Amino acid sequence: MLKLAMFDIGGVLIAYKGSWYREYLSSISGMEEEEFHADVDAGITGMELGSLNLELFERKIADRLGIAAKEVDYVGFFEKNSSLNYELLDFIRGLHSRVKTAWLSNIDPYRYASAERMLGERKEFFDKRYASFAMGVRKPERQIYISAVDPFAVRYEEVSFVDDLEENVEAAAKLGINAVRYSVFKDAESWLEEKIGAMLGSSA
Repeated sequence: MLKLAMFDIGGVLIAYKGSWYREYLSSISGMEEEEFHADVDAGITGMELGSLNLELFERKIADRLGIAAKEVDYVGFFEKNSSLNYELLDFIRGLHSRVKTAWLSNIDPYRYASAERMLGERKEFFDKRYASFAMGVRKPERQIYISAVDPFAVRYEEVSFVDDLEENVEAAAKLGINAVRYSVFKDAESWLEEKIGAMLGSSA
């Protein structure tokens, strides 16, 4: 029986892929992604853990790519190239009246603020809102799932988790969480019926 449904933000609640940002940096710098991929990912990971601030990240990446810091445009790029997944959010609005809901995201405080503004009143569809920068741990680390689920006092088999990255799904599944990978926005309704429908039926 489903008692708690958790969702990632980027790539799930909000249509956005990290690869888009690397492609942008490649286009403005003339460098191949392979040349700076590790530096960008390390910097983003630091921000998502709350150990690196935005100004330092943008300065480091600008120096690495030989561009102006303002061109790094980390938050602005996210805001200009992301959009709400309205179909999924409509589903969660109905789901919230039946079970507890939460979001659980690897995200830094800067894009998190943007995401909250985008979601607006839809934030109220979620009983708890978990962000890695506030928790000091990222998916797919085991502890982040434990910390997210424990306050609800439910068993892991009573939890569903939706993420767009396979490694995060696999880590949740190892705890017994009903974790599924989300990747096809246009098929959200049929996908949800297939993946979570049985659990919803048993919790009615």
